Amino acid sequence: RTYDLSVRCLTTSRVYNVHAKVVSFNVNRRIGKRRSITWPGAEHFRGEEVYGYANEVLDLKFWGKKVLVVGAGAFAFENLRTAIERGAKQVTILGRRSGTTCPKWIDMIAFLRPLDNYFNTNKSGNIISFDAWRQCYKDACLDTPECWEEGLLKPHNHTVSVSDLAFLGGYYGLVDLRVGEIASFRSDGQGVLLKDGSGLDCDIVIKATGFHLNDEVPAVTGYSKIHSFNLLDFNLNYGAEPLLDGGQHGSQKRQT
Repeated sequence: RTYDLSVRCLTTSRVYNVHAKVVSFNVNRRIGKRRSITWPGAEHFRGEEVYGYANEVLDLKFWGKKVLVVGAGAFAFENLRTAIERGAKQVTILGRRSGTTCPKWIDMIAFLRPLDNYFNTNKSGNIISFDAWRQCYKDACLDTPECWEEGLLKPHNHTVSVSDLAFLGGYYGLVDLRVGEIASFRSDGQGVLLKDGSGLDCDIVIKATGFHLNDEVPAVTGYSKIHSFNLLDFNLNYGAEPLLDGGQHGSQKRQT
């Protein structure tokens, strides 16, 4: 099977017709356009409100500030790290559900531990690592993820975030992990109100609220299903990352 394509140049808008034996799309699936969000009363907020992507935080003055990071995925923990490194007084991560984060050594061991013939690690070692990981949460006075009580490693479609500073910050009282949703900014301009009626003081709000799925490839090709080896059809490849289920450690080797 071969394919005829029309390709438009982004700089000149010229359209080229291409005949190809093989077509491969290498377009990120999970990170499309960002999810934009705002809340009532934003005009009253005296601090800074930005998104945690595309270097929007570069010009923020973090020193001595209380920072609220909205979201519980990998980008949220990246922004937590940035805030702590730049001198924030307090950082709170607020998510609709608790994400899963681990110290670097947990992630590193996933790469270093030996595998059996079925690409599995030793179960006894898994238990030792997980118990030590749980103890890190306890020592840092941070709540363990709710999904652990459901037998899941992490929420569906999430990766496991890697953040030593989340645990160090928790231990020293600089970091808090909260589950909840913002209802509005406070009328006094000093923070936000949550839907449960509680409030949070903050000087900076960083929105790490995720992305919409990228649907361009299905729209272009007309295919809605992907087969083994990332094939949409014969000689038509889509190098998309898989849907991440709750039982998978996102960066563990040899797993998809």
